[in-house]
Amino acid sequence: MADFISENLTRVRNTSVKCGKVSGIPDEEKPSMAETLVQIPSNRVDAVIARVFNLSRSEAASGFKSGKVFINGRLCENTSHELNEGDRVTLRGHGRFIFKEITGTSKKGKLNIKVLK
Repeated sequence: MADFISENLTRVRNTSVKCGKVSGIPDEEKPSMAETLVQIPSNRVDAVIARVFNLSRSEAASGFKSGKVFINGRLCENTSHELNEGDRVTLRGHGRFIFKEITGTSKKGKLNIKVLK
């Protein structure tokens, strides 16, 4: 199938393109994700999004109303959804992160979490 596509795909809309077959993804093309430690008051998705992207909670909630928040590829409209370890969260226009793990709690009861951003 790859040979057929590379031979016959010559235009994408009004742009001429050339296709070729590669054996794998080059190392420089793979996205690099940095691990970040974050302190949050609760495990709710709106609180995590607000802290990771440096937004207010009301700004994060507006992303839910406009349909810009996706958890594991599915649209999420529930601001009180609790995240599980390994969840991939996307906020269109801001980026994405992976909720890696809860590492513990602080003296004041806040959760310490690790995210890959």
